[in-house]
Amino acid sequence: MYDKVKDSIEPRQRAPRMVFYDWNRNSVELLSGLWTSALEELVYSNIDIRTSSIIRYFQNEEISKIDFTEERTGIFLFFIISLFWRIPATDLLSADLLRRSEIISSTIDPEILRNDPLVQKYYRARLFKTVTDSMMNSGRKGQVSVNIHSFDQDIFVLGDNPILFKAAPTTMAEIGQNDFLMPVSTRRVYSSTIQNFQPPSPRDAYFYNAAVIHQSTQRIVSGDLDVLKNSVSVFKEVGELELLDMLPGYIFNSD
Repeated sequence: MYDKVKDSIEPRQRAPRMVFYDWNRNSVELLSGLWTSALEELVYSNIDIRTSSIIRYFQNEEISKIDFTEERTGIFLFFIISLFWRIPATDLLSADLLRRSEIISSTIDPEILRNDPLVQKYYRARLFKTVTDSMMNSGRKGQVSVNIHSFDQDIFVLGDNPILFKAAPTTMAEIGQNDFLMPVSTRRVYSSTIQNFQPPSPRDAYFYNAAVIHQSTQRIVSGDLDVLKNSVSVFKEVGELELLDMLPGYIFNSD
């Protein structure tokens, strides 16, 4: 694991779940010492269960036999949207949206509700529905090209902000409509683009890794220690050139 804050690599291998999972992130303290995980059990667990079989399919099926049905791509996109609102990188954004939202209550002071941890977490959990509603109301139509691109060896890292957009979303609808890359394993990456996306080269994969390190808040892992070390090196080299923010555009336009 690479700790971006400490700028250190821990060689001991750990499962991604143990690295990224925050035990109290989706739990709420009802009383002193009494916590409930209802949010995770009722909302996120259902999404994860529906997505897990699709991710395993994308990980293991022969590339030439993968069938991108509307159901599979739809559920995977739903997962991407929900993941966007679960990562540390959107903590401040979701808090700002709640701060600027209108809360109407005839019995409780709206500011008390706005500052209540339970309200904050349930508000954030509902943001994925706000995204899907915005997508439906945007009026945008047209085909999206989806694909899985595979390498013969471990090459991708996974960060705590793993979704790489071609352009950062500026509206709710764009979270589900903008071109993006998302690894489904250390050897395969899922692409969703308006135009056909050319299979990335190993060079592009390392640029993707550098971009993910750049946008992640702290933790990045890889199944291969050398891949992790090389990715951190590329991240630092591109950073010295002050070109990190240009990487998404290069990766999506490379051919």
